[in-house]
Order: sequence, then structure tokens, then C-alpha cells
Amino acid sequence: QKVCSKYNITLLVQKQFKYLTENYRLEINEDLANRKADFILIKDNIVMNIEANFYFDAGSKPEEIIDSYLNRNIELKRDKIIFIYLTDGIRCWGNIDKNQLIKGFKSIDYIINYHMLKERYFEDIIIKEFNINN
Repeated sequence: QKVCSKYNITLLVQKQFKYLTENYRLEINEDLANRKADFILIKDNIVMNIEANFYFDAGSKPEEIIDSYLNRNIELKRDKIIFIYLTDGIRCWGNIDKNQLIKGFKSIDYIINYHMLKERYFEDIIIKEFNINN
């Protein structure tokens, strides 16, 4: 919220992507339209989807989520929507076997953790992707 307010970016929380078509006249493909986003940021027809997860333990759930977000990333790129995957969890990603996370880094432009969100890194992504001049 703080970063969105600072740069006059609209923040939508828990909205389906078809909301963008209905309220912002943006074209969204059918495969994506009924899916819900954790966060959508909009400014000057630039759209960003942020999905956030925190895992308390390792297991199959984080692995499945990475695979689903790899697919979502492809769908979002078709509609020229930027994607950030915000994920964390020391017992999950802090383990030795990080194959799924590595797989995600190879295909998703932005994977960040909560520390990076609080630091300047997240804001730098916003400045870059929304073409904000400081």
C-alpha cells in the first residue's frame, strides 16, 4: 500500500482478472479471466500481478504452487501483465533441496521474499516496471 500510494498506483486486492476488463477496459484472455489474484497493481495501462505465499514447512504444496505459477506467468505474459511471486518460509525454502525454487527462478522474472519486499528491492521493481522517474 505504501509503495502504491507513493507512486499513485491503483492497488486491487483479491480481484478476478475479468475485473480489469469490466472496469479498466483491458483485454484479458479467457483462461485467466476467472482466476483470482492476491494483488493487482495498475498505472497508465501497465498491470502487475503479485501472488504471495508463506510456507511453514517443506512438502508438496510449495512444489505444486511453483508449477501453477509457472503456468500463470505464461498466461500473464500473453496479456502483457508483469508477474511477481512473493514467497518465503525458512522451513520450506531454507532446506537443501530447492529444485522447485530454482525452476521458478529460471522462468519467472521476479521471485522475491519478505525481506526483499521490505527493502528497496521491491520498490526498485515497481519504479522500473511502471516507468517511474524519480
